Amino acid sequence: MRPFCLPARTTPLALCLSLFLGACASPAAGPAGPAGSTGSALVFADFGQQAATSNQGAEPWPLAYAERRGDAWVISQQIEGDALTVRTQVGNARGSQWGGAGISIAADASAHPQDLSAYKSLRVRLAATGPRVLRLRLVGQDERIANLGCYPMALQAVGPEMQSLEIPLSRFQPEAWCGENMRRVRDTLPQVRSVEVVDMSIRSEPGQFRLGTIEFLR
Repeated sequence: MRPFCLPARTTPLALCLSLFLGACASPAAGPAGPAGSTGSALVFADFGQQAATSNQGAEPWPLAYAERRGDAWVISQQIEGDALTVRTQVGNARGSQWGGAGISIAADASAHPQDLSAYKSLRVRLAATGPRVLRLRLVGQDERIANLGCYPMALQAVGPEMQSLEIPLSRFQPEAWCGENMRRVRDTLPQVRSVEVVDMSIRSEPGQFRLGTIEFLR
């Protein structure tokens, strides 16, 4: 089942607050174990054993959005070693003031929703060309809310070195402009369908980020 393509925006205030509250980097993660629950961690997605999918069989779906059509797209995505490399272009040649491009990844090939209510944080391995702000979003089952971009998200500054970042799930918040359509993290965690990683940096040149293991920690 194909994940939703979400036309979402992020305000400068939300960006500043998120960077101020940024997640703490932890030591680099070791080799990922088998998919599923490993002790206190649940491996949502990792890479390296399959040519075009996560080790759990989920295909990364490209997604892009911009204020004006044609200002954002995914150039390519490729699994290299134990990470997924995603090349994007997010520009404003047509005048867009906001946009983003990246991927959505489910927990398995059927996009079966995961009950993550018992988990407290997300740990993810990330790197990007130059300093970039990536948006991570937990996507639930409601297609209308997903298409509005009103599931909870967190912004994370990422540098060129691959790092393991632990982000408290309490940092994931819906966009303020969603109003009555916003879905808070406590309401989303019982049925998480996919995790989005999107580059929101508007630049004239293409960008790239690398996504490694996504885990949820108790």
